[in-house]
Amino acid sequence: LFSELSFAKGISGIQFVPRISTHQTYYGKNSNGETNAVRGLMTAGFDLSTRFRRFYPMKTQFWGLELSGLRHILEPGLKYRYPPDPTLLSSHLPAFDAIDALTERNRLTFILDNKFQTRRDFGESSSVVDLVDLVLESNYDFKTETEGKLIDLKGTLELRPSPFWGLIGDAKYDTERDEVTVAN
Repeated sequence: LFSELSFAKGISGIQFVPRISTHQTYYGKNSNGETNAVRGLMTAGFDLSTRFRRFYPMKTQFWGLELSGLRHILEPGLKYRYPPDPTLLSSHLPAFDAIDALTERNRLTFILDNKFQTRRDFGESSSVVDLVDLVLESNYDFKTETEGKLIDLKGTLELRPSPFWGLIGDAKYDTERDEVTVAN
């Protein structure tokens, strides 16, 4: 069971969202043989972001792109999460999936979302569509052996130049091992 309480507050173009959440997982039997075990994990944190926009008045059908104005949105952000130790450690639980491996992570995530949008007509109506969406993020862990380093550089790119096709790709670079660990 996952429950979260948050409250979004915007002040002068800056969005601040404090959060508190709980993960509760029931186990009929844990690895020590105890029955009816419940593992709880509380998490506190916040999201902080702002948004910069620029509109370029242009209209073109170049290569079938159907651009009716171009809006560029740049959204830098921070996410901070602090979960203390769970009530049952992962070593005392059978490992079925990622939920069983929840552990303490005192983490700050830096995010940069870069979008290009346009308006497209669909019969009698029109709507805003994302042409390009590039999201870059990196984590900083406060309580690990990698303290003082940005880790797990991630990127996701979505290209949708046409309503009929698009490309989605993502990659992850592990700074500890100095290698790309995911590329799709």
